[in-house]
Amino acid sequence: LELSRMPACNVQVLGAQRKELHGFSTASQLHRGFMAECDLVKNAPLPKQTQLIRMISTKATLAARVDAFKSYPGGHKGQQMREEIIKKFGRIQEPPPPKPKKALERPDEQPRRKRAGKRLTSFRKRVQMTEL
Repeated sequence: LELSRMPACNVQVLGAQRKELHGFSTASQLHRGFMAECDLVKNAPLPKQTQLIRMISTKATLAARVDAFKSYPGGHKGQQMREEIIKKFGRIQEPPPPKPKKALERPDEQPRRKRAGKRLTSFRKRVQMTEL
């Protein structure tokens, strides 16, 4: 009952131990608890493990709430959620489709107007027609 009241972000770190670093960097610490011991997480590639832990913790929280209200006594809802996680994570692991190469647009036929700045004015003055 207590697990059903807990938010998913807190379920994710249940069982994580604090490390005494004495002023050293905490950049190498991972935000993991008991969820990291799940077989799905262990078999996943390292860069995707945190994303998978988040997905599992949210589904675990939903499953705890379903259990607390005793709405599915058979337990098939938990299996259904596990299959959803596996299916969704399979889609996440697939490489994204390649972007189609677009053809360049046809350039305008009209020449562009030149802006009259100091540089262009001095250039025109140098190359202008002179009277003899």
